[in-house]
Amino acid sequence: QHVLDRNIVGNTQTAFHTYGVLNKKDGTIEFYYDGRIVHRVAPDDANWPFAKAANKLFIRLNHQVGGLNEPYKKASPKDYEVAKDMQVDYVRVYQEKTAADKPQDAVVSVLDWRLRNKLNQAIAQVTHTKRGDAQPMLTSDLEKLTTLDLSVHDGAESWEKIKSLEGIQHAKNLTFISLKNTEVKDLTLLNSLKKLKSVELSWPLTINR
Repeated sequence: QHVLDRNIVGNTQTAFHTYGVLNKKDGTIEFYYDGRIVHRVAPDDANWPFAKAANKLFIRLNHQVGGLNEPYKKASPKDYEVAKDMQVDYVRVYQEKTAADKPQDAVVSVLDWRLRNKLNQAIAQVTHTKRGDAQPMLTSDLEKLTTLDLSVHDGAESWEKIKSLEGIQHAKNLTFISLKNTEVKDLTLLNSLKKLKSVELSWPLTINR
């Protein structure tokens, strides 16, 4: 049993509060009130024989509501004899994802070699590593990018200009992308980039609708 200090609990009559129990891998159990840790039980605590790492789930079966629980002699009869009510808005149980539950880091298919070169150069710059222009890239590599410059210089030949954005949809953290002087005509893949705020394009613009 653990009693919360009144200064921590505050007013429980006019608002909902959150109660959390976290069972850690080492067997320690932590109790939270409104996101603040208020109590911790270690596996070797003699008062908690079930607080062992082998036990995967703990459920709070009793939560005292209202009244004074100690010392009883100083509590008036109405404080501990009259029933109290507690409204529960919702109950949620969370479990850490296993390796099988987590999305797999896959190799991204990039059809345009010019785009692949640019992506590898951008990843190398962000991660401060060396990468070859033709090096295969993973989804986690592309997720590191927040800005991307795919432009080419004025007067560039057609063979130098990116024509397909296939693969860019995995760079889901992009907020800015430059397509200046490219020959990209299909921009539909940009729709999947929910964080994208700005796109730099050339004028006049020719795209497929």
